[in-house]
Amino acid sequence: MKSLKLKIILFSMIVLTFWSITAFAGDEDKINVVIDNQAIVFDVDPIIIEGRTMVPFRKIFEIFNFKVDWAASTTTVLANNGSQIIVLQIDNKKAFVNNKQFDLDVPAQLIDGRTMVPLRFVSEHIGANVEWIGETRTVKITSKSN
Repeated sequence: MKSLKLKIILFSMIVLTFWSITAFAGDEDKINVVIDNQAIVFDVDPIIIEGRTMVPFRKIFEIFNFKVDWAASTTTVLANNGSQIIVLQIDNKKAFVNNKQFDLDVPAQLIDGRTMVPLRFVSEHIGANVEWIGETRTVKITSKSN
């Protein structure tokens, strides 16, 4: 009887240990985005591709008060706030801000059904400051109005 209880306790400890490791394994890989001291929650988590943090385009542009549009026929993202127009095309390393061309390290991409764009490029081209905090895997963005 003691042997059975010991086996049950040991088995329970192994299961609980495995559960806790797998349940929290992804947390250290999570990328946090904070804009003007507000934590941002995306419907698709940010991802790092070739050293660049990619985020869903609609959410990030709307936070900065841009009107957004998606041209499906050309797989192009358009963002306009009245004084700036930013254009990114899926898998194209060329981007345009007010018709001026810029080279991207990583192009916009379709991931998990969302158009992901490089966060630093977008943030810096609307005049925000961008800081990477490696210890917490956090991108801290401060808009020019703050």
